[in-house]
Amino acid sequence: MTAICQMNSNTLAQTAKISLQNTLIPLLDSCKSIREPKQIHAQIIKEETLTPHGLSIANSKLVSFCAISPNGNLNYAKLIFNRLQYPTIFTWNSLIRGLSSSKTPLESISVYLNMLQKGFQPNNYTFPFVIKACTESSMIRFGVLVHSHVIKFGLQYDSYIQSSLIHMYSNGKDLNTAQLLFDKCSDRDVVSWNSMIDGCVKCGSMEHANAIFRRMVCRDVISWNTMINGYVKCGDIEGARRIFLEMPKKDIISWNTMLACFAQNGLSNEALVLFDEMKSVGVKPTEATVVSMLSACAHLGALDQGERLHRYVNSQKISINTVLGTAMVDMYARCGNISTA
Repeated sequence: MTAICQMNSNTLAQTAKISLQNTLIPLLDSCKSIREPKQIHAQIIKEETLTPHGLSIANSKLVSFCAISPNGNLNYAKLIFNRLQYPTIFTWNSLIRGLSSSKTPLESISVYLNMLQKGFQPNNYTFPFVIKACTESSMIRFGVLVHSHVIKFGLQYDSYIQSSLIHMYSNGKDLNTAQLLFDKCSDRDVVSWNSMIDGCVKCGSMEHANAIFRRMVCRDVISWNTMINGYVKCGDIEGARRIFLEMPKKDIISWNTMLACFAQNGLSNEALVLFDEMKSVGVKPTEATVVSMLSACAHLGALDQGERLHRYVNSQKISINTVLGTAMVDMYARCGNISTA
């Protein structure tokens, strides 16, 4: 009888363990707010049947969800992480990744340094996000140190790490190093190409940017938009127009960039024509679109068009912020309707 009871007790414990790992943990993927992961965390804390290994897996999953998911919470991820007795490399990477995309990417670098101090070895999932944190926080000099760590651990040929480094050096306007890495890159993806183009654009080297762009076999909409933006910043309206017309597929950023280009360079008629074309192909105007078009109407004194835009803003319930409100006031004032302004 005792043996049977003992067997039942063990079976119940095993069932509870399986229930937690197979039912509660997968529930994380369907969580819509931080409240649900907190409830799962509370259940894990109360669960006495979990082995240390099982507890580590459960907490790692929680940290990952809270750090990375749009429905998570970085502060709660840090709270769980700081209470872990035995964090895994997966847990470290999850927190580094989450912080690298946050408003405080410097924290990601701090966690990375803490990881090294604790004797953990970074891997190919660690470095892309540490390098991203260096880029986002403009810590390029520290990024050079991280680059040396990449080489030290023999990961310099990983394509994702190479792309991250190219982007970091390009963003830091070190085109020579970026180009050197790009030329050595064995598996260039569209991110690598776009990073090089973006770096050239930021340095004002449109000739170099165009040369790289023309060598691309598979361009995406970001490639095209970066080139348009580069020509606009250089004041080369015809260059921007040429790229825009060549584009096989345009998104709202493409349209808005060209509309702003025309409106800000005194080509208000061209802006109005392009706006009509944009609507005719079914692209829905955004707040940025309206601001550019109000500017064009103001320069032309086209009150009817301006009023039509105002009605559109009201019908679409677009929030009138400072930028949009100022554009409206300017349009009405320049069109001679002082009372409405």
